Amino acid sequence: MAEAKTSNKPVFVLFGFETCPGCKRLYSNALSNSDLRETFQKSFVLAYVDTDGNGEPSSYQMGDGPALSHADLLALFKGTPTPSWVFLTSKGVRLHGERGGKTQARDLMRDGEIALEKFKASAAGG
Repeated sequence: MAEAKTSNKPVFVLFGFETCPGCKRLYSNALSNSDLRETFQKSFVLAYVDTDGNGEPSSYQMGDGPALSHADLLALFKGTPTPSWVFLTSKGVRLHGERGGKTQARDLMRDGEIALEKFKASAAGG
């Protein structure tokens, strides 16, 4: 969140786990797309949350608010079932999100566009 605040970018958080079949489809069908990767790397701060908790921190600092446990983070942003994703402001405010099923780069790109539109509107006071 600190990086998002410094860079004035929204955050893209992907929830998944290594052996998740839907996650594997998302990785091969959408996240392997070079245009999507380039756009997301340029436009967002990227984060990944392992829903199984493997190697995850004991808490997550969400902007200026209280730290959240792994379980609280998953519940708040509907991180399961996987794969799922959410776009957030640096303060942890949800801009847009989806889960499961969407495995095409164009769909994920559109989700990113929606989040960026909302991010720009919130920065402009809208």
